[in-house]
Amino acid sequence: MNKKLKKLFSKGSKFLGVDYPIMGGAMTWISDANLVSAMSNSGGFGVIAAGSMNDIQLDFFMRHLG
Repeated sequence: MNKKLKKLFSKGSKFLGVDYPIMGGAMTWISDANLVSAMSNSGGFGVIAAGSMNDIQLDFFMRHLG
């Protein structure tokens, strides 16, 4: 790993309080409750893809993350 990338990983790790800052990108229609929940429950940081959702859909999504 080059110095610049190592520095970014170090900052991310310190900020998030983890050894490896693993984050899932928000992918419309793919980042559903199952993927975000599984990623978060495995120690990563799942990201909700809410750009195509209205407020009712987002509320439903948030209530069903487990």
